[in-house]
Amino acid sequence: MQATVPPLQNTCFNSFDPMESKKTLPNLTVSTVKQTDQKNQTWEMNHARLTFAIETLIERDGIMPPVKIIAKEAGLSRQTVYEHLREFDQSTLYQNQLQAYRMLGAQVLAKLSTMALRGDVKAAKAFLGAIGGVYGQNTSTQETKPANYIQVNNSLKIDQLTFLNLPVPIQEQIGILIQEGIQAKPVTPNQINL
Repeated sequence: MQATVPPLQNTCFNSFDPMESKKTLPNLTVSTVKQTDQKNQTWEMNHARLTFAIETLIERDGIMPPVKIIAKEAGLSRQTVYEHLREFDQSTLYQNQLQAYRMLGAQVLAKLSTMALRGDVKAAKAFLGAIGGVYGQNTSTQETKPANYIQVNNSLKIDQLTFLNLPVPIQEQIGILIQEGIQAKPVTPNQINL
């Protein structure tokens, strides 16, 4: 039996109304793109539709959706979705988009350095990691501390990265369960079998 996923609210790609949702792509039609090349216009519109659909579905469901659901949400055929996913990173248009983002690198580093100098430790770590560490040392080769984790019944280890990759509702449920367990019956160190 195949589960069905209900369509998302306010994500119709044929008629965008910015007042309906905070997260929309207003006026996204081929006729509004001011380019003469129909192929580029189609590629850019498909890319925008797919990106928006995938992001929206992941935010809603917490997982990468199957191509069938992506196609339905984006209003494209499955064949078009498969083709675009297979070839988009080789596209000149996509490479141009990446170059435009790379141009922002210096501004991002400047903002990170400003935040770091004001005492933001996370910004300092990100900044130093981006520039290669202190005095040009490569931070990726420096010794790292072992990861902290929670072990449950000697069979399950959950580290911070695993926990943060769980969907937010599951993270919240785990937090509630742990809090309820702590309040119900605290365990003393003598009761722990190592």
